Amino acid sequence: MKYEITNILKSAIITTTMIMGISSAWAGTNGEGQSQLLAFPIAIQKTDLGVTHLSAIVNADGKLIRGSGVKKATAVAGSPGDYIVSFNRNIRNCTYVVSLGNPNSVGVPQPGTISATGAFVDVNGVYIDANDTDGNPAENPFHLHVFCNK
Repeated sequence: MKYEITNILKSAIITTTMIMGISSAWAGTNGEGQSQLLAFPIAIQKTDLGVTHLSAIVNADGKLIRGSGVKKATAVAGSPGDYIVSFNRNIRNCTYVVSLGNPNSVGVPQPGTISATGAFVDVNGVYIDANDTDGNPAENPFHLHVFCNK
């Protein structure tokens, strides 16, 4: 899975570079001796990368703000900084990527650490553990991305 995601990212970077690099070319001079820039149309094809991307943005209190393919997010009662995020499919053999992040479109979250693993109680869920910089449990907002083979 790590190899597939790496190849996907490489493809995206190469495609972006190609679009930026060959979308125009110098064609010499016009009839008045001035340089002329010609733009060439580029056909961009939608490619099926064989990966399903699920996501969730969750507030510090466990409230689901938005996401894709996510059913619900909950804070684990009595365990500050612990959350379970459930998706609409079995994600046990997927890759989880989580980071501290503001639920809004702007701003910087509080510093700390966060980790993700499959939820023991739910094959559709991810268990999140958030801590402050000293390693103490801390309620923090986060962004979770899950990548699965289709």
